[in-house]
Amino acid sequence: MKPTLIKAFFLGVLLCIGCENPTNIPRGGSGSYDYLSWIQTMNKVRVTYSGMTNLHGHLKQSALDGGNDQDFWQPREMEFRNTDSTYTLAWQDSQFSTHSCFVFRQIDPSFNLSNDCGDVSTVRGVYHPATKSISDLWCTFQRYNPGADINSYVAQVASLAAPEIELESYGDDSVSFAVKSWLPGSVAMGYSYDERSYGTYSRQMQIIGYDTLGTQYPQACRVVFFKQ
Repeated sequence: MKPTLIKAFFLGVLLCIGCENPTNIPRGGSGSYDYLSWIQTMNKVRVTYSGMTNLHGHLKQSALDGGNDQDFWQPREMEFRNTDSTYTLAWQDSQFSTHSCFVFRQIDPSFNLSNDCGDVSTVRGVYHPATKSISDLWCTFQRYNPGADINSYVAQVASLAAPEIELESYGDDSVSFAVKSWLPGSVAMGYSYDERSYGTYSRQMQIIGYDTLGTQYPQACRVVFFKQ
């Protein structure tokens, strides 16, 4: 072997030391990497879904107003995340759960349609060490804010479910899982918003459809564990 090739070989070996385990993931008893105990050291989780959704809206602005209905197909994103400092990520064996805050935003142009936190919420799922995947992902958020009188309130309900999410990537202090093979049943999601004031003003929004195969806009569904 030529000297230049020998140098290149050893340089490659040196550069690759630790490349299979760049995040110092611990090894289990069998010698394989123990992703579960490593993920359990992280205190935050974020679940997102983005895709083309059909948001049906109804707006009534006065007692004499019959109301207007509109449907908008636009790319939007749902996010469930335990951003509140009191929402701890709990583990029982390989099952995780936490309360969450919720954000519903339009992607292009970008602005938040809703942003709130509430105890009537959950993010939960099951991690499977053998397949390095998450199953039974279930996210919900419910919030009721009473207004100035009995006929005034704001109510929101959101949900997201995915049967299987696979390992996507990992770094020094985070690990990401994603839906990789999209089928009509890869995710199930819903959102509704109901605002009323003094019996004369009302505004409702509800997702009544979404592009399940991502033909109109690239779909993405991810679970990210990270330290903060």
